[in-house]
Amino acid sequence: MIASNSCFIGGESSPAVPLWGEGYGSSSGFFIFTGIVSLLFVLAILAVYLLLWGSYESDSRLASL
Repeated sequence: MIASNSCFIGGESSPAVPLWGEGYGSSSGFFIFTGIVSLLFVLAILAVYLLLWGSYESDSRLASL
């Protein structure tokens, strides 16, 4: 946005005008939110897997590596 005191038309300042339409912050914010939620999900699944590692090793129903 252009500051309202940076443009003078006829001695009066004009209102702020967005340079790129409505702005680009909302669309990039969606992708940042999606990335952070995905990262948190992967870290949570990894933590559960590591905490249950002993039960994976001792369970005879699972295939051994």
